[in-house]
Formats: sequence, C-alpha cells, structure tokens
Amino acid sequence: MTRRRGQLAHARMFDSFKDVTAVNADGIMRESGMDFRVDHRHLVYYANGEDKHAFSHKAIINAEDSGLLGVVGKDYRIVDNQTVCNAAMNIAESLNGRINKAGTMHSKSYAKGSRIGFHSDLGGFDVGGDEMRKQMFITSSHDGSSSLTIRLAVFRLICTNGMMAFDDSVGNCIKIRHKGNIRMAISKAISKIRLAEGFFTKTRHDLERMRTREIHIQDTVRFAERLFPKTKTAKTGDRLVVTPQTAHKRSRIVELYKEQDLPRRDVYRLYQAATEYVDHDRTIRIRKSSDVGSTAFDNITAGTGNNLKKRAYELCMEMSE
Repeated sequence: MTRRRGQLAHARMFDSFKDVTAVNADGIMRESGMDFRVDHRHLVYYANGEDKHAFSHKAIINAEDSGLLGVVGKDYRIVDNQTVCNAAMNIAESLNGRINKAGTMHSKSYAKGSRIGFHSDLGGFDVGGDEMRKQMFITSSHDGSSSLTIRLAVFRLICTNGMMAFDDSVGNCIKIRHKGNIRMAISKAISKIRLAEGFFTKTRHDLERMRTREIHIQDTVRFAERLFPKTKTAKTGDRLVVTPQTAHKRSRIVELYKEQDLPRRDVYRLYQAATEYVDHDRTIRIRKSSDVGSTAFDNITAGTGNNLKKRAYELCMEMSE
C-alpha cells in the first residue's frame, strides 16, 4: 500500500545510482550492476485444462537470473543495456563530459534492473555568484513504463544539494519509444540532442534575466496563487476553492522566498524558492524503502515535481518580461 513519507527528494535521487570510474561500456555496466543480458519469453496461461500462449504480450527477463523485468506488448522492442550505455557515452563525450553515475532501478513490482539510468556532469557556469552545473540524464525501461529518454538539465549547487532548472521548449528532452528501428532512432536523437546544447546558454540567459526584475512581497503571493490554483473537491462539486493543503503550499513558497540566502529581492530568488520547495520541502510518495531512490529520481526528472518546476519556470519568465 502506498504511504506518505517526507523525503529530501534531491538528496535521495541518486540512491539507486553508483559512482563509476570506468571509461568503457563494459566497465560502466559492471560497476553499476548493469552487466546482464535482457531477453524475452512467451507468456503461458492455463485454460480449459491446458497451457496456452498469450500472443498479445511477452515477458522481459534478466537472462542471467531469470528475474522478471516486465510484461509488455508483442510489438515492444528490447533496448539492451549496452545500447543505452553506448548512447549515453557518445552524447556525454560529444558534450565534453563523461558518464560518472549509473544504476539499476525498481519499477512497480518488477525486479531491480527493470529500469536503468546514466548521469553525466558537463561542466558549469555562474549566475549571480551561484554555481550551476550542466547535467545529462539518459534513462530507459525494460517494463514498458517509459521510453528511452535523453534529458539535459541544470543543477544549482547549494551546500551538498542542488536544484534543477527546466525549459523543455528548446528540445532538451528527447524520448524514443521501444518500437521500430531503435538504432536509427537513437542515432537521430544523438544528433538532435547535440544541437540542444544551446539549452544551457538559453537557461543561463533566462536566469540572468530573472535577476534583473525586482519584485515585492505581493508579487510572490500572486506567484504562489498561480502556481497552486484553486481546485475542485468532492464537497464543493464544480466550485473552485482553496483547500487547506493548497493554502499551506502557497504560504510555504512565500516563506521560502523570504528565507532565501540571496541579497536581491528578484524573480530569480522566487524561482529558487519554488525549486527548493519541490526538491527539499515537498513530500513524495513511495511504495517501500527500496524504492526511495527511483521514486525521488522520477519525481525530480519526470514526475509531478518536474512539472511544478517547469510551471514555476514559465511563470518566472513571464514575470521577467
């Protein structure tokens, strides 16, 4: 049963990853526990006194220990760990970086390894005295839960933690479905993501622009109201209301804005308050303790946390015009 547990999402997002030092695919996969072959098996069910094949679906397994990694449709194409690793290394090297973290993750009720991920640090830049780190993530699944995804992002380093800035409007996130000619799709994606390196330049300019727009406390209140709008409830029907939970979220954003250890009262400070709320202050849902890392990773890179940060980014850019 799903339970609620407060977690520092960013601090836990790499719990499923391992630091890797190898410079070749075999070494990276071995160090991260990803050095297993993935295969498929026919699904068999029992009906009318006999075994029958389920032709519409198939099982994806770890060929080394027969662990079940997923049940997928018949048209699903396996993208093996080596292929994803090679793509990750290729992109990282083309952007003057290298793979420094990799790992196997859980998903739903399937065995560890049903999802895999790679991370690379691509250098940094400075915004108003804050150190920003350019990042690349590549993730894929063997259970059909997600596409092979290549994403560029930015971390703001604060002590030992960080927060991400997102702007998906410039092609910094590419998804490849597990169907058709996978190798050709990956080749096209690699060429496309190299062009998206301009995302880092654009993000830097956007954040610098946020720093030029000074704001008052009333602006932060309006921002929080737009970030967390009124909602419908079972009791109010079609009438939109501010629930106690929404009111708390709004007030917390304003509090974090006031607490930000930055000298200026500007939109940049407000954006960082929003990302701090998402990654450090907000409760995330987990199924069991072993899922904390993968849940935190999903929340920050592709889940509701990511969506909130994207919305905050859009609102802050609007305020900076």
